[in-house]
Amino acid sequence: MSLIEERSIESIIGILGKRFDRDGLFRLAVQQLQLHGPELKQLKRVKAPHLVKEVADVYLWAKVLLRLERVPRKAIDERAVHFLNKIKAIYLRSNE
Repeated sequence: MSLIEERSIESIIGILGKRFDRDGLFRLAVQQLQLHGPELKQLKRVKAPHLVKEVADVYLWAKVLLRLERVPRKAIDERAVHFLNKIKAIYLRSNE
């Protein structure tokens, strides 16, 4: 994570933490992720250049959740391996 990204995430949590408790901030981040789904689909459909900025927003909201829940790097690495194996199992199955 870049220093700018790190400081931005800390600032976002600090600012929102003045208005929301931890549970409220968690709910806000989840809500924002949910709201971005349809928007991403629409932007992709119309080939909008703004799509990359919205994808970055999703990444940043996810990082807020990771920080709020104090998810350790080890857990992320374990899930990355699990996720990859799951994708392989689904999409690399032989055509029977």
